[in-house]
Amino acid sequence: MSEDGVTSTCDPKHIFKQFATLLCKVVGFIVNDINIRSSDIVEQLVLLPDMTFEKACQLLDPSDKQNVPKAVALLQSLLQIKHLPISPDPTINQCWDAISFVAEIFGYFL
Repeated sequence: MSEDGVTSTCDPKHIFKQFATLLCKVVGFIVNDINIRSSDIVEQLVLLPDMTFEKACQLLDPSDKQNVPKAVALLQSLLQIKHLPISPDPTINQCWDAISFVAEIFGYFL
């Protein structure tokens, strides 16, 4: 509490849901001039062990924006992308770098 009696609280579940909503947008978002779309994220997620295409699509389904456990699972899965092997395709690597960077930043909130 501050001297003025103002309290500061942060409910992290709202942060997780906002991040997941951003990642689910079809139009995507920009990182270093690279447009990352939800389809790009699915392409990376399916490379993870125990991740199917259906499960990746389910994690990125924007229909339930209030599902905190799903949002946390998505962010936790994204953190695993940095451990994937590098692709021989430089375009894929640029996308991988951008997604890994976003996952790293979002991961600090978990």
